[in-house]
Amino acid sequence: MPETKQVDNSLSTFQKTLADKLTEKQKYAQGKLDEYTQLKEANRLSPEETKQREDELMQLDSESQKTTMEAEEKLGMKKQELLEPIRARIQEKINEIAREGNFTYILIQTGNNNILYGLETMNITKTLASRFGISLE
Repeated sequence: MPETKQVDNSLSTFQKTLADKLTEKQKYAQGKLDEYTQLKEANRLSPEETKQREDELMQLDSESQKTTMEAEEKLGMKKQELLEPIRARIQEKINEIAREGNFTYILIQTGNNNILYGLETMNITKTLASRFGISLE
């Protein structure tokens, strides 16, 4: 459906925003790690400072992991939010076609072809596409 292109664009923009925030956190953490490594190698840290910096690095790593998980969750929720109106429109048209054709069932055909037998004349794919102005030629 043409609307999915807009959804894809919106999701890409949203994903980039989330990725930029994560990259910023990771760069900050990497800078702290580099600083710690240099000071440690130069023996310029007391045991207390070493412990404090290691704790800070562990905290930054934990925050980075949490941010990654939250970003994935937000992206999934955004995708669902953007696709729901499209799904609703498709379902509305399927219901319309089913009522008009007096269908008892309309089954979804997936990659593994879950339909064992079906008359091609009963396939509503082209009719559904035409209701959205999409040509399947």
